[in-house]
Amino acid sequence: MNIDQVEKKALRHAAERLTLTFHEKAFNAGWPADVVIQTSVEEADGQIYVEYPDVIKAKIEDLEYGTPATAPIPVIRGFLSEFGDSINDIFEYAFEDVASELGAFN
Repeated sequence: MNIDQVEKKALRHAAERLTLTFHEKAFNAGWPADVVIQTSVEEADGQIYVEYPDVIKAKIEDLEYGTPATAPIPVIRGFLSEFGDSINDIFEYAFEDVASELGAFN
């Protein structure tokens, strides 16, 4: 496995862990399960974002920003605020985990 493959695997691991963290926060905040399970955390150019299908975009926006009848539950903004600044650390730890799995530290 070359360094590019290790890096890609590390990014996948980090995104998977962040997705689980996001799901937990969204569930705990009261977001509907059918919406939460369709979300994932992705990375592009060193930035993380929450991905979801276009078919639930309106539901996500209503949850995140509220409606005239409902208060907002800003899980995405809070999540990105909490984890966005530490993205380098998150991916560094993931890279170390994958490198360790591959025996780089033996």
